[in-house]
Parts: sequence; C-alpha cells; structure tokens
Amino acid sequence: MKKLMTLAALLLTLTVANAANTVTVKVNPNQNAGSVESSVSEDSGLCTLTVTPAQGYFMTVDGLQAVKVIDAGSAQAPNRVPSLDSETIAITAVNAAADPSGVTTYTFQMPSQEYDVEVTATFSERTSIASATVTVQGSDFVYDGEEKAPRVTVALGEVALDAANYEVSYANNINAGTATVTVTGKGIYTGTASAEFTIAKASLEFSVNIEGWNYGQEANEPNVEGETGEGEVVYMYKLQSAGDDAYTIEVPMAVGDYVVRATIAETDNYQAGEATAEFSISRNTLDVSNMFGGNEWATYVSEEDLDLGGVSAYVVTGVSGTTVQVQALEYLPAGVPVLLQNTEVSAEGTNTYKTNLLQAGNGKTNVSSVTDGTVYVLYNDAFVLSNSGVVPANRAYLVLPSTSAGAGSAGAPRRLTIGGLGDTTGISSINAVNGSANAIFDLQGRRTTVAGKGLYIINSKKVILK
Repeated sequence: MKKLMTLAALLLTLTVANAANTVTVKVNPNQNAGSVESSVSEDSGLCTLTVTPAQGYFMTVDGLQAVKVIDAGSAQAPNRVPSLDSETIAITAVNAAADPSGVTTYTFQMPSQEYDVEVTATFSERTSIASATVTVQGSDFVYDGEEKAPRVTVALGEVALDAANYEVSYANNINAGTATVTVTGKGIYTGTASAEFTIAKASLEFSVNIEGWNYGQEANEPNVEGETGEGEVVYMYKLQSAGDDAYTIEVPMAVGDYVVRATIAETDNYQAGEATAEFSISRNTLDVSNMFGGNEWATYVSEEDLDLGGVSAYVVTGVSGTTVQVQALEYLPAGVPVLLQNTEVSAEGTNTYKTNLLQAGNGKTNVSSVTDGTVYVLYNDAFVLSNSGVVPANRAYLVLPSTSAGAGSAGAPRRLTIGGLGDTTGISSINAVNGSANAIFDLQGRRTTVAGKGLYIINSKKVILK
C-alpha cells in the first residue's frame, strides 16, 4: 500500500534550459527520499526524467506531475507562476513493468518556447511486509531427495498480496525435517516474512530374501531388495512356530522351518522398517547304497535327521513270542537306533513313541559288554541271540530286558523274526500311529479299501480272510 507523503518545505530543484524553456524539478518529501535527473533533447524537445529512489522509497508515474509555468517577477525577485492557460503535461513511463523501487525512466514532451515546465516528484515510502501472514499450500511433503517448493499465499492484514509484489525463497527444503519459506517484498513492498513446513521421513519399501539349505551345508545369507535408505540392516531368526520374542541373531543350524526378519534402523530421512521371509533347513536323504547288502532289513544310527528316500524306518516297541513288534517313523531321527526296511510301506509314521528296544554304542559295541538284557543282532533279516561279537559303528542291536518273558540266555528264543519271514509276509505287527480305524494293508504294506480272500493286516493285526 502506497503511503503518499505531503510536500515538505525543503525542495530539491533542478533546472534544465531548452532554448527558451527551462525544466525545474521539486523533490518531495525531502532530498533524502531520492533523486530526479532531467534532460531535454534539442532536436525533439522530449524531456527524460531518470528517477532513483532512496532505500525504503519508490516512485511510480502517479508520483510525478509536470505543469507549464511563466516568469511573473523581476530579475531581482523572480516569481514563477502557472501560466494563464496552465495545464498538466502528460508523463509516460518508459517501462511500466519496471521495479518502482529501482531506477525508472519517464518522458514528456516540452511545450512551446514561451513556457517553462515545473516537475514535482513525490516519493512514497515502501510498505513493510514483516507482519504479513505467509500460508503454505499443502501439507503432505515426504522426503524423496528432491527440493520441495510449495506455493504460498501472502496476506497483509486482510489484503492478499499479488505474487508480483514479493519474491519467494526456500531453505532446508530437501531433507526430512523443518523447511522454511521466505517472502521478500519488492516494488512498493519491502521487508521479509516467513513460514515453516515439515518434510516427513520416507517409509522403507523393501523385501528380504533367503534360500533354504540342507542340514550340514553352509548357511545362505539373506539379502534385501528395494528402497532401504542408508540404515543398518540387522537379520534375526526364529522357528516359524515360535513367537516374535524368540528372534535371535544366531543363524539356525538344525533342520526346521524358520523365519528371517530384516530390520533397518531409522535414519535422518527414512523411518525404520522390517520385512520377513520364510525358509527351511531340510533333512538330507539317507544313502542306502551300502545299507542292506542284499537283505530286506538293516539297522542304523544316523548322526543327523534324514529323509528316508524310498525305504521305511521303525523303532522296536516290543516282542510278542518270537515276533518283533515295530512302529513306523516319519523320518530317520538323529541318534536313534532304527530298523530299516528296503521298501517303502504305506503305514503312516510318527516320530513320537514310548519304547525302543534297539540300542547302539558310541562306535563299535562288544556284545559281551552289554549287561542290561539279552542281546540280539540282525542277521539275514532276523534278530539272532548273541553272546559275543562286535556290532559295527552306526549299527544297532536289540536288547530284550531281563524282566521280559523269555529273557535271559537260558530261556530266551534264539531267533526273533520281523513279521514271520517264514510266511509270505513282509510285515507282521506294525503299530502305525495316527492310522485310521479299521485300516487295511496287504502284506506288502500297501493300504487297500477292498480286501478279498487272503492274509491282511487290519488294525495292526494279521487277519486271514476266507
């Protein structure tokens, strides 16, 4: 808003002669408000006014007035008064879009020679916008590495200022945090006003990947992909069945199903984030290439959990007469003596059992050193009573407890069959845990729904159907 100043007593007067014409300039409100220089072309009679406002002042064409005057006094007491046909002379701005607080140029045409011209230049004080309200347009600014330069509106009181009246600059407008926008008045306005806006931290968008591996192999390292910022990545692990409080930085080594969690710490420009992925450490498969030696049955003790890979595994849960009772296993557990069958039966297995009469030593075992029962070793697909000899490492032997019926060397049976190999059966008494009621299997262990005449296993008992 222009603040027009009244005429002051002190005038800065500049007189320029143009043949018989002279141009006199009066500066208001005082000579410190600015300066005006005039020049007249002798050829065209065009007068040019060059206006330079002082700091804090401005000039527009509205602040200039030129009138024709005549001399009405004597040489000793000159008195310049408006002419009888006095009229205001039109003044034109050379560049109407020029900054009025800077150097500006104006022109007018000199009248005929009998007239002089008196120019009054009234400078106006520039209006400060220090108290202006700056409003930032928008609020959802999120860090992306680019400058944020939102539009602003500026109001001085209830008056909205045109954008042409101020310049806009920004500071701290790239990184997350508090940014500042500053408006600086120009033209008829001076001073500065500012406002702040917030640039939020960006969220991380990433995934974690890991390939599973087999037990005993070198662990695979996880990796993250996507927008990860610059934060430190920490990997932690747990079993899939465990709660979140079970996470640990220790890389798992045992067979199982796991979760890896990648956590990235908060940084100056990014929020913290996490991602998870599932993976498994799988069992290796039992190598049976040198296991059976042409027989159907073998004993074994594995140093690690193993998948069976086309064979069947059992623990010995008891002895009925001269027949060994067994329970099928789902897989070969580490450190558990088992009985292996060189065929894959369809009985459902579980690794939960109460009793296992098979034993094994650390390395080779001298049979004579076993004192907790009657020892049987596997020979030609049957368990044979033994008082001496050596059981190789990673092989098992059967111990019939001394309290069992028929136990003791004197009364013990000399041979225990696995499913009565003297008959045409491959299985005699398999206790298949989790099997269905009235489940029917043929003598090769294959499950069937229709049983004709013959020998079958029904509810874990051998039945002859006629």
